[in-house]
Amino acid sequence: MFVTPLNEPTKVGTLNADLANPKSVMLPQFFLKTKLLPPRLGRRVLPRARLIDRLRGFLDHPATIVCADAGCGKTTLVTDLVRSSGHPYVWYQIDRSDLDLAVFFGYVIYGIRGVYPDFGQVVLGLISETEDLGAKTDQLVDALVNEISEQIDKKFILVLDDYHHVDASEPIAAAVDRLIQYAPDVLHIIITTRSMPNLSVTRLRSKGLIGSLGRQELSFTQEEVKQLFGHTADRQLGDDLVKRLYERTNGWATGVQLIVQAVEHLTQNNNQLGESAFVEVLKRSEQEIFDYFAEEVLQYEPSETQDALLRLSLFNRIDHEAASCVLPVERAYQLLASLQRSNLFISQVDGGEVDEYSLHPMFRRFLRRRLKAKIGEAGIRALESKYADHLMELGKWQKAGLMYADARDTEALARILVERGRELMNAGLLEIVKRGYAAVSEGASQLHPEIQRLRAHIARTEGDLELAERLFTKAASGARDIGDRRCEASSLYGLAAVNIQRGEHARAFGLAREALAKAPAEDLALMARCEHTIGNCQFLSSIATGEFDEAIDTWRRAAKLARQAGRQNLDYIISHNIGMPYAFTGDFARAREWFSKLVEGEAGRVPLPQHALAYCNLARADFATGDFDGCERRIEKAFEVCRLFNLTLERAEAHEIAGNLHRERGGFALARDHYFQAEERYRDAGMQLESRGLPDEQLRLLLAEKNLSKALGSARELMEKRGRLGQAFPLARARMLMGRAVLESGVGEPKELLNDALNQFISCRANTWIASARFLLARAEVAAGNKEGAALHIAEALRTSQEFGFLQMVKTEVGRAPAVFQLALDRGIQADYLKSIGVAEEISRKAAEGMSRAAEPGTDGASPTPSSAGVPTGTARVSPSSQLPVPPGSVTARSLADREIDLSINMLGPIQVLREQGRKLAPDAWTLSRALRILSFIASRHNHRATKDAIIETFWPDTRLEDIDKNFWPTISYIRRALNSSQEVKKNFIRYRESAYFFNPEFNYLLDTEEFEKVIALAHERRREGDSEGFIAAARRGIELYRGEFLEENYDNWVDEPRAYYQSMYFATLKEVADHHHRAEEFEASIGYCKMILNRDPYREDVHRQLIDSYARVGNRAAVREQYESLKTLLREELGVDPLPETVATYKKLMSDA
Repeated sequence: MFVTPLNEPTKVGTLNADLANPKSVMLPQFFLKTKLLPPRLGRRVLPRARLIDRLRGFLDHPATIVCADAGCGKTTLVTDLVRSSGHPYVWYQIDRSDLDLAVFFGYVIYGIRGVYPDFGQVVLGLISETEDLGAKTDQLVDALVNEISEQIDKKFILVLDDYHHVDASEPIAAAVDRLIQYAPDVLHIIITTRSMPNLSVTRLRSKGLIGSLGRQELSFTQEEVKQLFGHTADRQLGDDLVKRLYERTNGWATGVQLIVQAVEHLTQNNNQLGESAFVEVLKRSEQEIFDYFAEEVLQYEPSETQDALLRLSLFNRIDHEAASCVLPVERAYQLLASLQRSNLFISQVDGGEVDEYSLHPMFRRFLRRRLKAKIGEAGIRALESKYADHLMELGKWQKAGLMYADARDTEALARILVERGRELMNAGLLEIVKRGYAAVSEGASQLHPEIQRLRAHIARTEGDLELAERLFTKAASGARDIGDRRCEASSLYGLAAVNIQRGEHARAFGLAREALAKAPAEDLALMARCEHTIGNCQFLSSIATGEFDEAIDTWRRAAKLARQAGRQNLDYIISHNIGMPYAFTGDFARAREWFSKLVEGEAGRVPLPQHALAYCNLARADFATGDFDGCERRIEKAFEVCRLFNLTLERAEAHEIAGNLHRERGGFALARDHYFQAEERYRDAGMQLESRGLPDEQLRLLLAEKNLSKALGSARELMEKRGRLGQAFPLARARMLMGRAVLESGVGEPKELLNDALNQFISCRANTWIASARFLLARAEVAAGNKEGAALHIAEALRTSQEFGFLQMVKTEVGRAPAVFQLALDRGIQADYLKSIGVAEEISRKAAEGMSRAAEPGTDGASPTPSSAGVPTGTARVSPSSQLPVPPGSVTARSLADREIDLSINMLGPIQVLREQGRKLAPDAWTLSRALRILSFIASRHNHRATKDAIIETFWPDTRLEDIDKNFWPTISYIRRALNSSQEVKKNFIRYRESAYFFNPEFNYLLDTEEFEKVIALAHERRREGDSEGFIAAARRGIELYRGEFLEENYDNWVDEPRAYYQSMYFATLKEVADHHHRAEEFEASIGYCKMILNRDPYREDVHRQLIDSYARVGNRAAVREQYESLKTLLREELGVDPLPETVATYKKLMSDA
């Protein structure tokens, strides 16, 4: 953080004294000077007027996001802006120690106080007085906004530099989101970050609240490259040379600067740099990056290898099939093995197959230039077509198609799409179809309708329904014109699927029937798909009545056709849908059986787009029965498939279910964010939100948050919208939620709404909803004093719950409305059932304690209600205690952050590596010890990032290059495999970019070293504040985390420095705690901590003196003598010295006093 020269930053030690009420101040534990200074601008800084002007244009917005990876010039650009803007500014240089909400806003307030010294009294007081600050982010931000509005009347800029360090903090993200949304006009926030922050960026941008710059905008233009040479290197470049440089670096700031530095070493002094000299510069840059690859390496390879490398440069990725295009098959494997051993700028593809490789991009470009110079552009095209033909013979449709596209062989590309397109689609190889469609569309005057149909299918899968409908319509018409019944029927089937996604079931039914009539009799698979779609329409149209037999019969016919066609995957997909009626009627056990057919066993071996929806439905079933951990695992799998196939609608479903899960676990802010993501994606997919279940879930969130007035308004609005749709079941859901809102707010009569909803649920046999509505009605009757009516509803609700196994719903209701269940026990209603599930005693106890307020209007909690989209569910929090706030630092309650950790690494003591929720890896995961040591090395580096050179220098010092080549890549691959051993969900934790390995930022990590530093820093803060209890609690937590020396079983040289660092911090903490107890005359406790120090460092005479003194103070003279004698013996035998005079004097005095 930095404040402008208007005022020098207040010194840390004087800040508390400046405040009227020091006790109301809570500040970050360390105010580092480096965080209070903006970065210095070097001499090679080019004024970038176009970007400065864009940023200035954003100053009237609340915020600007500058997002790009390292080396793109984010910080330099923003520094230039704020220094030239004329506005006061605060610069906050964020690091990973700022994840705590109080620390983050403490820095923000402290920075603003540097400009406005009296600012922040209210906010600092709120931070100090609030125990669970994360639960009151709205209040915190509102207080900040109000103070800015009241005290600051000039525009100022707040720069949050390197925001990605705190992006994982949900409270900070929620607070910054709100701050941007409600920022006063005098405040402009600039966020610089390496990854798009965890904010509602799309929503904020759509509202005009933020401007943004990305890597593409930050890249230098050709004109800027030219200016940079003239500005910093005193050289002028011609347009052609500028173009060469721009193409080489793609405008990347660091790459351009590298070549500028090379230019400065030239001996030429004229202002116009000649082409030959410039080519020499580029050549030197390549030699520097690639160790003189052209002259110094390539020339020593056999001519066969040189020629093979030139031809292999045509491939993005190289496997044995690609290599066999260049050489005979028997030489292909030998070639790849040879290239890998010699490390000739070929590496294993990150995340790719075991034997899949890629050339360094600049080396590949170099080889392609050589090849072009040798055989010309036409020769390259001919080679590409030849290799594509060879790949076709090998059955590699995707690779062949991509190479046909590169060769611009539109005739061959069209042929492969028409003849093999269905195989590509069935195999999930969608990218070849997309690229092929684009290439053929550009080169052909008229497309074959099958190509249009294939591209339409992909558009539908990705949620672009408008494009899908347009292309399906064209394909159907074109196929009809050429008499291709198969393509016509397939296109009509696609149109039916589009209309199902839009909720237009009647039109979809007609299109599917037409497609079935036109499908060729021999195409059993197409007929199966049409029957499948007809069954879907029948199911959706039968929801209002609950009569699903016709739909189930249709699906069974479809599944039989799929089996006859030999299409096992299609059979699984169709069979999956048979589970829908069972889920709708509350039979989740049967539903799971059908849903799991699509993803378990052989069916789930190869990922398919449809797997995402299966995982979503299984997650809903888990959620309904209270298996929240299982639900979480299914959601993870769903997101994995969505990312793989770029799915939109299914991603919306997964976000909705994730929101439900966080809501029931009490993570309201996370739930709200997931619901927002779901809403955005539903809209992107062209879905009508009112017909989905998402509005119901958002209403439940409002009710859970006790935002009853807003819940009432939203429920009323939802009822009106669904009333206009004319769909009975969604309207009944809205009525039930409206009734619940009325019941809990106490502002009206809920029974009519609940009865109307119940009647509809009964008519469609939605048993989960029936039970939920009856529980609500029982509560309403109790509140109205009508015990007879309540008894009727509770009896029916319990009967339904017993029949369908709604155990979780019953237990939740017992916690919220014990008076209703006590009434059931008193009247003998399902008493045996309540006793059998172990809740009878709880009912009696809570009723006796007077906890029946949950059954009255306006009470805590709400009746559990089913999830509304897809599979109906009926679950809520496991117990009322889950609604209570969890104390910070609690060791008994599992925090939300703990549940979301993807990978934990404990390095204090013997190393431990754990996956989500503490799941262990396979017992033999780390048989290769070097792999585990390298993982530890990466984890302990800054930003969890280590360059390849640093890893080699650390773990293969003085090793021959050829031996390194044999071991390096297999070791990195081993680490990736080990981190996924015995894990259901595979995650790519280790990424590679810009010559470095780093932890994948998509995931969350927990390192005990970082936690250790945080709690020790917290202990110091508490001690400075005079909070003795807080100091001891934090210090003890740090001592517990220190299981032993840093990587105590690792003897590599690099370990020594961090080992000494953490050890010194540990010993200092032990001594501080021992001193604290000694001053408090708690001598037994002090003795214990002194012994802990001496167990690890027996030569600490100061600790021996304190231990002797403590023994004396508790009257243990024998222990005083024994401790002194043992010290004297130790020093003489091990070091050959006597105790210090101070120690001798202390001992003599204590013995004489005794």
